[in-house]
Amino acid sequence: MSWKKLIIGEPIPDKNDPRYKDLHERCKTAGEKFARIMGLATLGEFIHRHATAHKVAFLTLVFGVAISIFALNVFRMVRAYNVRTDSKAVAVERVDSAMRHRLNR
Repeated sequence: MSWKKLIIGEPIPDKNDPRYKDLHERCKTAGEKFARIMGLATLGEFIHRHATAHKVAFLTLVFGVAISIFALNVFRMVRAYNVRTDSKAVAVERVDSAMRHRLNR
């Protein structure tokens, strides 16, 4: 493989290109078969019907999940940052101090 292909990559084949038409058809057929076997089309139809019927509830659910995950990530980052100590204690010293702290409670 040449350096140019390694850095830039190969061009994306067009689905109408005769060289890739057979490959495109085989991949498309395999994808449709997989979706049919796994029931993804039925699941998509169900979600689409529910989202169309209950727009506000669906948007609330979707954005609520996204905002909750973001808030959880920020919470965990802040918690991990605050746990960090400035002293370079050895692991044994940290365990000892944690055990002493637990016994004193």
